[in-house]
Amino acid sequence: MPTVAPLWVLLLVTVALAASAEDAQPAPRAPWPQHTPTPPFINAADFGLQPCSPDRLKVEDFHTNPDSTTALQAALDAGAGAVVYIPAGQYRVTAPLRIQTGTTVMGAGYNATMLLTEKPIPAILHAKGVGGPMTVIRDLWTCGPIGGNWQATGIWLEGCNGVTVRDCWVSALETGIRVDGISDTWLRNIVFELNQHGIVVKCPELSWASGNLRLLDCYGYQNYQTGITLEKCRGVQVSDCSAVGSGTFLQARDCAQMTITGSQVNWDASPWRKFGLRLEGCDYVTASGNVIEGMVEYGVAAVDCRHLTLTGNVIRNTQGGPGLIIERCEVASVTANSVTESASDGIRVGGCRYLSLTGNVVDAYGQGAGLTAQAAGLRVTAPCLDCELNGNLVRSADNGAPATAGLEAP
Repeated sequence: MPTVAPLWVLLLVTVALAASAEDAQPAPRAPWPQHTPTPPFINAADFGLQPCSPDRLKVEDFHTNPDSTTALQAALDAGAGAVVYIPAGQYRVTAPLRIQTGTTVMGAGYNATMLLTEKPIPAILHAKGVGGPMTVIRDLWTCGPIGGNWQATGIWLEGCNGVTVRDCWVSALETGIRVDGISDTWLRNIVFELNQHGIVVKCPELSWASGNLRLLDCYGYQNYQTGITLEKCRGVQVSDCSAVGSGTFLQARDCAQMTITGSQVNWDASPWRKFGLRLEGCDYVTASGNVIEGMVEYGVAAVDCRHLTLTGNVIRNTQGGPGLIIERCEVASVTANSVTESASDGIRVGGCRYLSLTGNVVDAYGQGAGLTAQAAGLRVTAPCLDCELNGNLVRSADNGAPATAGLEAP
């Protein structure tokens, strides 16, 4: 397997330093193999591509590199509905590259083919209104120059149907991947790193037309505000994703029929990490088998949700607040979760209706430094209607912090 080029290391380390991430390290992933597609395909090299100079990749002099936008767009137009191959190299882009229906845009590998921009453009790659299962973006890297570009997006899917983005890297941008309106959209094996927002998916309204989004085996690293943002999406599967040091791992608003499974969120020294998973106004949501560790404000929060299932999750080392928060939810089952080492309360619930909170384990809560108010393993902040809270194992803090064992209710 080929090794990562020195440019890869230089770009990530330099961008991390520019963003004041003192402890940032490259994401712990081996590079995907470099390759070329099986003929026939359109080779963008035949349209006059001009790679960037290796000594002009910093943001202050990146504009002096040749512009490959015209050559790349010509290749995409010539290969509409076919495979367009962009060979290894770093290429400067100054305007959105338009992708047509049925086109596969393929690089030589995320660590080999790089599309960079220093311009405040809507996107480096833009697919608008395309349809069909054969529209694919794969094996390339979209990013800002060394130092970052906080006014551009890497990949933008606008009102598309049946698009797959796979084996790609997006970094040092305002938004890594933006999806406006979904229908059978797949994001698979994506690394989103050192962006303001990693992946943002929004639909204009919650309807059957806004359905079927898959986020599979994606990895986020130090996205300063949010890792994954979902709004008004239906039929969402988030599986085996992970994140380190992002402001938020996953934030979902007004979504329906969503499952979040097998994801892992780890902590590092990043000061911007806030919470792991936040669900607001969602309906029919299941989160199971996830590990959320080291968040600053809280681990998991569900607010104003209906038909909610949280089971088998591990939430630990929440450094500034409760491990798990359930507020104003209706028809919710919270079972068999493990909440340990919370700075204040272990589990906090309030204002719920038809809530079953059973079989959870809360251990070593009230660990916050300088904690003055009493912490509770399980705290009810507002009356709940027809709620079952029993069979939970609560063990108090053992570090001398003020704590009350068991249930604390108004």
